[in-house]
Amino acid sequence: MTDIDAPMRYASPAADLPSRDGSVGLVVLLALALAIAAVGLAMVSREMAEPFVLAILAGLAVVGVFCLFAGAVGILHFGGRHARNDVTKAFVDNLPQGALIADSSGRVLYANEAYRDLLGHEPEASVPAPDRAFAGNPHLAEVIFRLSRAAQQGRSLKEEFRLPPPGEGEEEAGLAPRWFRISVQPMPPDPRSGRKGALVVWQVDEITMDRAREEASFAKVQAAIAYLDSAPAGFFTADADGNIEYLNATLAQWLGLDLSEVAGRPLKLEEIMSADSAALIAHTGRGQAQGTRRFDIDLVKADGTSLPVRILHRLPRAGASGALAHALVLCRGPGEAEEAGAAELRFARLFHSAPIAIATVDAEGFISATNSAFMRLFGAATDDGRRVSLETLVEPDSHQALRHALDAALARQGLIEPVDIAFAGDRDRSGRIYLSPIEQTGGDNEAAIAYAIDTTEQRALEMQIAQGQKMQAVGQLAGGIAHDFNNMLTAIIG
Repeated sequence: MTDIDAPMRYASPAADLPSRDGSVGLVVLLALALAIAAVGLAMVSREMAEPFVLAILAGLAVVGVFCLFAGAVGILHFGGRHARNDVTKAFVDNLPQGALIADSSGRVLYANEAYRDLLGHEPEASVPAPDRAFAGNPHLAEVIFRLSRAAQQGRSLKEEFRLPPPGEGEEEAGLAPRWFRISVQPMPPDPRSGRKGALVVWQVDEITMDRAREEASFAKVQAAIAYLDSAPAGFFTADADGNIEYLNATLAQWLGLDLSEVAGRPLKLEEIMSADSAALIAHTGRGQAQGTRRFDIDLVKADGTSLPVRILHRLPRAGASGALAHALVLCRGPGEAEEAGAAELRFARLFHSAPIAIATVDAEGFISATNSAFMRLFGAATDDGRRVSLETLVEPDSHQALRHALDAALARQGLIEPVDIAFAGDRDRSGRIYLSPIEQTGGDNEAAIAYAIDTTEQRALEMQIAQGQKMQAVGQLAGGIAHDFNNMLTAIIG
């Protein structure tokens, strides 16, 4: 930072030529006129030449006195350097960025001290324009060509480039490369200067420190991403449409996904979980206050098996358009203990009060636990104190489909087709059973959860609709036949 109490030094420009071009022809013409006048006066007599000499001297005296007074009041300036020594010029002289003005031929008209210091030139040395100062560096050939082309065509252009240290091996010896930002833009000439061609303004700024800060910030971001990828928990971010914007390496490994393949294509929530779970994650908390929600769901691996996880879902700020929701994924694998008894009590209350019939079955298909709705649906056969197989509760023609669904649950398949069944002992009653796999923990033999619903009324309604459609078709057929028969009778009777 700059100390405002420190003594300040006025920066003198490195180059400052007059904006008006001098004319050698005028000087030659004036000298020629004076020489002709002197020769002419020398050829006449003294008496005849004396009035002309006095007139010429009087005219020169008048011009001299006028110039003295004009210079005193500031109307006439001698030398271009002092002609522009005003506030605007002082501002440009003391800019921290290098500034240079050149004409269309590349001749430098003005350059401030900062420009000379950036190039490393001595105070008495002449300073070239940037396109010539950096032209000898092969690393900058393309950049300098684009800038020079823009200057010639009267276009504005800005470039940033890295200038390697001079010599071989000096970067390793401690001479770091430098970064520059160079801009070029046309500037119309001052009409009072009499200049016809447009001028070119160059601005040069060293941004080595800015680049160093950017690289340090980028390195910190990369370190944070690397830490997040190697974290012992999964993490992903998703938008309100269910598009996954980021997936860390831990979660990708759990799901059996290749991050290089996933990064090259859009990934949806439906690809790593069921559609219902994806909709729950994507739409939970819309319009609500920012907070965290918890879900216990099963993710779907790349091979189709399920992965039980607990998701801590961080909701975006209410009203934020396009905001991302962040989710921390904890694996609920074997050996990880459940929370205290309050969680078990809450689960038992929800389990037994659910209106849908729910039961857990082991690998052999025997029922381990049921809720009250399951007992009401299948009767006392599930509560007589003996082990009951799920297959014994349905008619034999549904056993094969039920066994296939149970095998899929044992294989930990994420999406299992439901099984339509007829209740054992009452073929007039129909139902549908859904099976989903669960993780076996401790000494539990539970392998799947069975959800059952009664579809008897639905089947009866479907049959009534089908019967009504049949009767409608018969009625339409009979009506058509009667109409045709009536037409025939009309033709016969005449």
